[in-house]
Amino acid sequence: MEEMTNTDSQQRNTARPVNPRLVVVETATSIPFQLAGSVTERIEQCSDADDNRFCTVVVEAPNLIGLLASGLGTAAIGAFIGDQETDGMTISIGKIIQWFGLNTVLMVLGSVANYQYEVWAQPLGSIRRSVQGQANDTEHQAEIGCIVEQKIEDPLCYSAADCLQVAAFELMIAKMQRRRITITKVAHLQDEDGDTLRFVHLVSGANIDIYVTDITRKFKKGHDGYFIDEISGWVVNK
Repeated sequence: MEEMTNTDSQQRNTARPVNPRLVVVETATSIPFQLAGSVTERIEQCSDADDNRFCTVVVEAPNLIGLLASGLGTAAIGAFIGDQETDGMTISIGKIIQWFGLNTVLMVLGSVANYQYEVWAQPLGSIRRSVQGQANDTEHQAEIGCIVEQKIEDPLCYSAADCLQVAAFELMIAKMQRRRITITKVAHLQDEDGDTLRFVHLVSGANIDIYVTDITRKFKKGHDGYFIDEISGWVVNK
């Protein structure tokens, strides 16, 4: 496995890389460098003295001072050479020589070496394993025309099967929440959270099974007293 590090002799990274390699995106070679020699680009092994926390990219280019001095000398010589007449024609030999010298000088003075490098290396240390699973309510997604994503991080999921189990459970909770209702009835002390109670719908007469998630029991003494249960739960039958 490889990770990209963006380090050089001026910038250090907190990662600890080994076996670095250099990818030359844009080379530093330009025309004056080609005339004077060649450009060498290489990467040195990560420094052991600094716990392998940085690498050094070395760029070696030829010295252009000699080429610059040669161009200045050629331009100076051309300035002292006069014109030559041959068969009634005037040839500006000095100006031609001077032009070549000045052209070399301008090329050296205007030379710019652009370079881009990528440094890739292998990270040291261990990498945390990642597993994942997902569950989709395709029917509801098609109904609303979008996907409502919920990401869950569970430290107890050690395999993809564990992740699928958690995702399926959370999807079941989300589906049941969309079928949540609240009713009020005469209190019964046997009713508890987690029970499945059956009621008859007042209009349709159909049976409704409710999985009880919350019960609020209220009691009042007196001639206007009452003893009721407010039940919230999920409709579990179709």
